[in-house]
Amino acid sequence: MIFNNLWRRATRSLLTVLGIAIGVAAVVALGAMAQGIGKNYGNTLGLSNHLLVTQANTYDVIFSSLDEDLDQRIQAIPDVTDVEPGVFSWIVVGDTP
Repeated sequence: MIFNNLWRRATRSLLTVLGIAIGVAAVVALGAMAQGIGKNYGNTLGLSNHLLVTQANTYDVIFSSLDEDLDQRIQAIPDVTDVEPGVFSWIVVGDTP
């Protein structure tokens, strides 16, 4: 009986299934894309198996300001093998908003 009702309006049933499939695919794709963006952001900032030192109580790493001699003080900590200072900033390229 249920299948008879589904096939009575086959076009509507197929479009409903197609709509649900597109919705599920969109949610899965957006989730994967968000995870990839987060992973890429972490790799860009050098967060994979490393520590990123920033100023306390800042909104983002771009707004962080540290002393110039901090890298030498961090290098003096036992078991620290390498210290790489970096500069993060925003730039505008061409006509890109």
